[in-house]
Amino acid sequence: MEKSRCSNFCIATFVLTSIFSRSVAQSNEIISARSMSLASCVSTLNDLTLINVNPVSLVRLKKFSAGLQYENTVGLSELQKTGLIIAKPFKIGGVGLGFQSFGCNSYRVINSGVDYGFKLTDDFFLGVHLGLKNISIQSYGSRTITQLSLAFQGKISNKTTYGLTVQSIGKEYKEINGLNSLLVCMGVKYKPSEVLHFYSEIEKTLTSPVRVKIAFEYQALKSFYFRTGIITSNRQICGGFGCVIKEKFRFDFGSTWQSVIGVSIQGGILFLVNESD
Repeated sequence: MEKSRCSNFCIATFVLTSIFSRSVAQSNEIISARSMSLASCVSTLNDLTLINVNPVSLVRLKKFSAGLQYENTVGLSELQKTGLIIAKPFKIGGVGLGFQSFGCNSYRVINSGVDYGFKLTDDFFLGVHLGLKNISIQSYGSRTITQLSLAFQGKISNKTTYGLTVQSIGKEYKEINGLNSLLVCMGVKYKPSEVLHFYSEIEKTLTSPVRVKIAFEYQALKSFYFRTGIITSNRQICGGFGCVIKEKFRFDFGSTWQSVIGVSIQGGILFLVNESD
């Protein structure tokens, strides 16, 4: 009885949080403290922790790197997320491997995949993600689906960058002719100075309304970054910070607040980082 109650509680809580994050699949895809603090922007954010949705960041990688991420979702250990990323640059682009786990024994989603990012021209980059998502519910079984994500990024000027990500995120509650749902993000990044970056992005799935995201990142000190942002959908407020130590370690902390489901926090560390953005 106690085991069944725990299972029902976990599933019910996950459904509640999924409603306010617009789609079940979308809420599991991103494990990045930096992205969380920047209103979950992804299309123009060059970050190793986002390689499963935006592998373009692999183009700028200069040495072997690895990272760990952890999220406590709305204060529930049953909804925790963990992620592991490793990546290595090559002469043409870079290759990364990612592993993510979400949930508990009653309900668990595991994502794994391989990522490749390369330069098409000096001002235009392409990234590809191929992955597997396994969803298992206790007493109901499990299902594995394939995933494909494409990311494009280019420069309008030295201060302005545009980006587009198209993700196959699996089926949502409302299936559309049996097709896998798509998540599309389009964004622009503007750098008025070397220490200040502005991000704006719109996000849309096949069944959900448009979400608008606005964020900025400010380099307060040589190695310390302050980040904040808002998401129009469900009135989410985000914030966090990051610091880099001797260009070998990067620590990130991110949080998001929604009036109904509360606060989620995320932390992460990257090793041997040498990113240009």
